[in-house]
Amino acid sequence: MDRNHLFVYGTLAKSHNNPMSRLLQANSSYLCNGWFTGRLYEIAGYPGALKVPGGYPVYGEIYRIGNSSILWGELDRYEETGEGFPLPWEYVRKKIIIKTKEKGSLECWIYLYNWDVTGKREIPGGVYRATS
Repeated sequence: MDRNHLFVYGTLAKSHNNPMSRLLQANSSYLCNGWFTGRLYEIAGYPGALKVPGGYPVYGEIYRIGNSSILWGELDRYEETGEGFPLPWEYVRKKIIIKTKEKGSLECWIYLYNWDVTGKREIPGGVYRATS
């Protein structure tokens, strides 16, 4: 059984009812909420998170990916990362440790922001809510 986990902190979360969050819901199962130490920024109607020491908790949801053969390609295209997109990619998909109350620590894939955040508004509460 494929045991890939994905941590989402923005528009892929279930509260952002859009085609990609619905695709994630249809091809995965929600596991629990979690957080990592970093910084969260408002980019342009969507968030970007950095994993940095000395940051604050960035909160999100953890999913167990069920149909990875379909889902990873679609998610990479949505996040504009991987083959076919100009370098440097806006997001990079990496595995990091996510902390949870229910499951302890889990290794999860995450899309981390990869461009300069100079001039971007920081979201110090660590929770992204769409502004529109």
